[in-house]
Amino acid sequence: MKKRYRAYVINGRKMIKNAVSVVIGIAVACGMIRFADLGGVTLKTKSEVSQTVGKKKEISGQKNRKLNEIVVDEFLFLKCKGKEKTQSVFNEVNADRMKTLPQTGMIVGYEGELPIREIDSGQNKAVGNKNILIKNETQYGVNTKELLEQKIGLDMSKSGPKILIIHTHGSESYTEEGREFYIEGTGDRNTDTSFNVVHVGDKMAEVFEKAGIEVIHDRKMHDQPSYNGSYASSLESAEKYVEEYPSIQIVLDIHRDAIVYGDGTKAKTVTEIDGKKTAQLMFVVGTNEGGLVHDNWRENLKFAVKLQNEINKKYPNLMRGINLRRERFNGHVTKGSLIIEVGTSGNTLNEAVRGGTLCAEIIAGFLSGV
Repeated sequence: MKKRYRAYVINGRKMIKNAVSVVIGIAVACGMIRFADLGGVTLKTKSEVSQTVGKKKEISGQKNRKLNEIVVDEFLFLKCKGKEKTQSVFNEVNADRMKTLPQTGMIVGYEGELPIREIDSGQNKAVGNKNILIKNETQYGVNTKELLEQKIGLDMSKSGPKILIIHTHGSESYTEEGREFYIEGTGDRNTDTSFNVVHVGDKMAEVFEKAGIEVIHDRKMHDQPSYNGSYASSLESAEKYVEEYPSIQIVLDIHRDAIVYGDGTKAKTVTEIDGKKTAQLMFVVGTNEGGLVHDNWRENLKFAVKLQNEINKKYPNLMRGINLRRERFNGHVTKGSLIIEVGTSGNTLNEAVRGGTLCAEIIAGFLSGV
């Protein structure tokens, strides 16, 4: 039988301090525990428990480490060797105290498995739906109010397809439905287009077509057979399509993000819309700051800001903040080029499809008025 691990998620320095009596109580009951914060500290004896937990500054000093705008919480992992009733022991030792702790969840898994944690990464958690959140990784100044007031530089009057959907990293895939853990070391890619971002692109294309907008979906996985050179490969395809169909105004490069904490916990960005869990999305806009020619980057950003504004009106927590980057990401091909990160590797395919299609519905509605 595989060993069971239980993890209690506790936020903040004070919670680590308040948990001392709990840890010592379990240590007495079990004889041995393993304590691991983000730095990975192993305790082997009861005396080491007292000594290490007492170093609260050392343990909690890493609590503000950030990854992709998400503050990493501290994890208190408790393993009782040879004991199957860790939870009942924990409750008996400190049942009353647990009622007052801002506990965000308990995770149970098997050895070799790491948890997948739901997080709300919506932009409105930070700024509210009256503002547009931009994570600006460049030196350029950005005024979202001015961008919203400016006219969009797209020409939807030309006959022919208006949107190109492409996948620079087409093999990016998702987590199986119902799974709360993943196997450490396993990949997040799948060449079966029924399970990766190409499938999300299929569903988004259906939305555009239903709205009467002609779309081309390039289903080629440009990261196959080699991940290196993916952007060069997708650029070649994008330029080929735009040359063949000058009517194309918009290039949507559909990806999925990945957020993994220092302890190996994988995050899924999720919100609930109409009672269903839905993956949150993020627009990524490239610039010329990295040295590549990109005269269209402000037009791309304007397009992203206007779309974000429209989406926020109907689904105020669907979108994460816009990510403005130094790299070009092939955004120079059209004035309406964007990367859309649909969920993360922790999300399920169904959650990603829901997020992608809701986003596509708003984009289609916006374009109908351009």
